[in-house]
Amino acid sequence: MAADRSYYLYQTMIDLEQGIKPEEAKMEGQKPAKMTPVAEEAAKTVETLYDDALAALKDDLNTSQVMALLSDPLKAANDLLTTKKGRKAKVSSL
Repeated sequence: MAADRSYYLYQTMIDLEQGIKPEEAKMEGQKPAKMTPVAEEAAKTVETLYDDALAALKDDLNTSQVMALLSDPLKAANDLLTTKKGRKAKVSSL
């Protein structure tokens, strides 16, 4: 069970990285846009998640807590990458 969960988490992170790279390439050399309130809130959420995960790892390498912290955000990201709604959003932005 733990191996399946680890595989899911790593595979989702790989999928996210592959999904982000084309967008980064398009933006290369462009001036960064001002962040919207939603993007600012997302950035704060990611920063908090990072801090919490780092604290868990410093606490006797508590990987089970880190995996629990990452599960919900990665599930949401995976859903956006793989659901019809997520694919439609990507296609319409091209």
